[in-house]
Amino acid sequence: MDSTYDALKGKRKSVPPTSKLVVGHSDGAGHIVKEILGQSVRAASYVTDHDHLRWKYHADAGNLPPKLLPAVSNFDALLTRIKKNVPKEFRRPYYDQVGKSLYLALDDGDPDNIDMHFSDIKRQLQEIIKAPVLYALAGAGLSFILVFGCFLTYRYCSDPLLSEYSQYIGMGALGSMLSLLQRSREVWPFSSSGSVWVIVQGATRPFIGGVIAIGLALLVKANLMMGSLVTTPYTLLAMSFFVGLSERIIPEISKNIERVMVNS
Repeated sequence: MDSTYDALKGKRKSVPPTSKLVVGHSDGAGHIVKEILGQSVRAASYVTDHDHLRWKYHADAGNLPPKLLPAVSNFDALLTRIKKNVPKEFRRPYYDQVGKSLYLALDDGDPDNIDMHFSDIKRQLQEIIKAPVLYALAGAGLSFILVFGCFLTYRYCSDPLLSEYSQYIGMGALGSMLSLLQRSREVWPFSSSGSVWVIVQGATRPFIGGVIAIGLALLVKANLMMGSLVTTPYTLLAMSFFVGLSERIIPEISKNIERVMVNS
């Protein structure tokens, strides 16, 4: 029997000898090891050549003790949450982190530390799950404030020009609010800033919609574009709403035009 030191318990434990996993070789169960996420004489976690996440427990003659079953339950539950909440193209790093967490929990051997080993990946998944809600709330809240402010300006402002253009800003903000609510499920929290970045993303969309709407109104008023199509004030209001609704594609179109100009 081999012996290893359990730093948390401060004592030595006996574990059975085990063959070491080697990348590019079989794991002993007919699978080729592609990547090793963690390995010791007690346990191992790895990825096969078919991108399947697998684990092994070597201690106690390979029999997982009941006290460590919660670690495997956490592992299975987190894999399900990742599959449900993370887009397929982004899942691999999260799967790997779950595999590393399971390895650490099994290698540790202390059931009291299981939650600690899985805490980081649980926090990240929780941010992913709540990101669409935060995005929608931030955007809807700022849209309401902006639209309400534009309504008050239109209703009570004595300057006819400011009163008129406040309508376009309000309609652009309203359109952008519907746009962000529709695509809130596509929001992805950046690991470096988490929820803060999601809130900033949502809050800025109504302002972008309002700015684009007022830009359109200025261009039309100056007869630089589509002036002949605007026959009534309601036409321009409708156009302001739709450019707000399409605020996401405006920056993309601008970037494409800029790229074409640079390349030419």
